[in-house]
Amino acid sequence: MIEPSGLSRRQTVAGGLSGLAGLTIAASSARATSDMGKWTAEEKTQVELVETFCALWGDKTSTVEQIMGYMTEDCSFKINGQPATTGAKDVAALFETFFKGGTRYEMIVHDTFAKGPVVVHSRTDTTIRPDKREEPGPIVGVYVFKDGKIQEWEEVIYKA
Repeated sequence: MIEPSGLSRRQTVAGGLSGLAGLTIAASSARATSDMGKWTAEEKTQVELVETFCALWGDKTSTVEQIMGYMTEDCSFKINGQPATTGAKDVAALFETFFKGGTRYEMIVHDTFAKGPVVVHSRTDTTIRPDKREEPGPIVGVYVFKDGKIQEWEEVIYKA
């Protein structure tokens, strides 16, 4: 391993980021093996970092502090083109809301692309609340690296 309120994400995206209850992710990955041989050592490392980062979201013992260890101080996070939350302090505060009530996300990665400082993957996320699992939904995650950490993270949530 490499170290460094009740609305679903879809509902939140529709209504903005306020009130987002949680996000949990246990990552499982299936890489685009035809591209793996073409990735540089740095690209391979970045893909591994993203996979580990995603797995933290589903681990009941992980903390926002651990998650933020993968992100730069000047990081940004946004969903579906909404205004970005920027800076480690504000991103961490937002991420804290994702874990309220014990909510986590299971992230299953289906395909990964890496080029230079960019890692992109398609995956299926399932919101897992203490009392239920929501229907899985397709997502594309885009990560931009700077100095070995995630500087930008954008989620594109779409209907299959």
